[in-house]
Amino acid sequence: MYATINGLKLDARTGKVIVGENLDAIDAPHVYVAGDGAYTKYSGMAQTAIHDGNFLADVFNSLYKNKKT
Repeated sequence: MYATINGLKLDARTGKVIVGENLDAIDAPHVYVAGDGAYTKYSGMAQTAIHDGNFLADVFNSLYKNKKT
């Protein structure tokens, strides 16, 4: 699925999107990936998806308030 989106860097083995520390897609500004689609150490686990969602809520809230995370 992600391979059809131009500009996303994917892990060759898993096909998951390579993300930065704030779950932002590398070389794709303003694109964030969480849960199973993000290439992180514990992706694929329900707890990780929940954590990622909560983390991104904080990131977006901080961006909205124009603060750094």
